[in-house]
Amino acid sequence: MGTRAIIHVKNGDKDSDTLVTVYRQFDGYPTGLGDDIKSILGGKAIVNGYNDPSNVVNGMKCAAAMLIAGLKDGCGNVYIYPAGTSDVWEEYTYTIYALGDRLHLVCDATYGDGSEVYSGWLDDFDGAAVEQSEAA
Repeated sequence: MGTRAIIHVKNGDKDSDTLVTVYRQFDGYPTGLGDDIKSILGGKAIVNGYNDPSNVVNGMKCAAAMLIAGLKDGCGNVYIYPAGTSDVWEEYTYTIYALGDRLHLVCDATYGDGSEVYSGWLDDFDGAAVEQSEAA
């Protein structure tokens, strides 16, 4: 049995519409999917137009496409769901949105009391620290 998770990528700030929802069937825990999200999108600034594509995403649609491309490595495990989908047996919900020119990440543990286990800059996310605080 895998640790299911969903990722909601917002089309701007936290109050904007959800652009896309991604479902991952396995390794959805913070040291799995959370750290994968950071490795794909971490260190990137949000811009509108670019000269050097190495450390930027050209808006949230670009960020969503880069995330999906980075997560998908063959058949199965990662799926695109209708925007805003929930209640698909997920144990974690990740939400990515723009805050100024930076990416912000919220991670909710959707089992038990459904508590928020992380909210902060994507660049500061540490899956091991999140899991350690959950266990405490």
